[in-house]
Amino acid sequence: MMELVDDDFSIYRRAQRGKLRNEIYDFHQQEEDLDWGYDMQIKISDFIQMHNHANKVVLSGVTCKEFICELLIKNKQEDGWLVINKELVQQPWYEFKYSSSNSRSDKNNHDSFFIWLKK
Repeated sequence: MMELVDDDFSIYRRAQRGKLRNEIYDFHQQEEDLDWGYDMQIKISDFIQMHNHANKVVLSGVTCKEFICELLIKNKQEDGWLVINKELVQQPWYEFKYSSSNSRSDKNNHDSFFIWLKK
């Protein structure tokens, strides 16, 4: 896990255990998915960035490959992500059946979220 990208969300990836840890590692070794993955990345990032509450979050990253997506979100205001996510999961193109989410607060009480979605 130490080989993976070193960013503000590395702590989340390294904290995973078992099957999910292996999935995250394998995911980061895969080539880009220019079909479903690219299409889903665009849908998710467009939805978040065009949402009425987009100014309450920072979308640090969306990567989708082979029916799995990793979302990296930071709240700029309390409950920003919760409001957006509530509407995201209701979109007709949202086809994920499994999700895992980890969050932490920084010294300014802003939450960051590591979200793992599987179809």
